[in-house]
Amino acid sequence: MATIDQQFVEYIVKTLVNNPDKVKIDRTIDEKGVLLSLEVDPEDVGRIIGRRGATAQSIRTLLRALGTKNDARYNLKTILLLMILSRVMTKLPSKKAANLQKRPAKNLRIWTTLIYNTVNA
Repeated sequence: MATIDQQFVEYIVKTLVNNPDKVKIDRTIDEKGVLLSLEVDPEDVGRIIGRRGATAQSIRTLLRALGTKNDARYNLKTILLLMILSRVMTKLPSKKAANLQKRPAKNLRIWTTLIYNTVNA
């Protein structure tokens, strides 16, 4: 049975995406609070993240408000983005991957290009 927080995120995300049947939300509780892991169709990742992460940040803000009401701390993790990053890392030579991991903010343009090329391959 889905909890109120899962239902809340599921409702928001399903209204944003083109493939609502592929939305999956897992809930885990640990010492840091409640972690909601969101998995969507690869085609819908951009809709969830939004421009410069604005949509994802808005969902997190709404979750924080729900957490205030329920005396809980919520975190939202988008699984597909992590899968894409790991796929990018496996395609890179190990030396280049290590250099990118050292300074991720400085190499943002390279990361964006690599992710774009991997997704559209």
